[in-house]
Amino acid sequence: MVTKRRSTVIAAFAQGSFNVTAEVQGEEIFDGPVECVLTADEREGKISIYWEEAGLEDYRSRGLYGQASTNYQLLKKEPGGVLRITDKDDTYRISIGYKART
Repeated sequence: MVTKRRSTVIAAFAQGSFNVTAEVQGEEIFDGPVECVLTADEREGKISIYWEEAGLEDYRSRGLYGQASTNYQLLKKEPGGVLRITDKDDTYRISIGYKART
């Protein structure tokens, strides 16, 4: 039996240092440049945020994640080249200025 593996076509890709603002339970945790990788294909959008490289090594204890996915978070493109990430309970908000690299 031969199984065909479906290839994934990446429809969008961006990588670089972007201005990121992170807010958890109404408190601003971070505002500055962070290395990020943004990808999207026909099934899902994914974002990797490298908090450690920006000096925020305790990001998990502050309620942040290193990965975001449309499977678990809400991603919304806003005017001015900003991608907003929120959880379903609106506990945290992350804004990535993907058009203005630092």
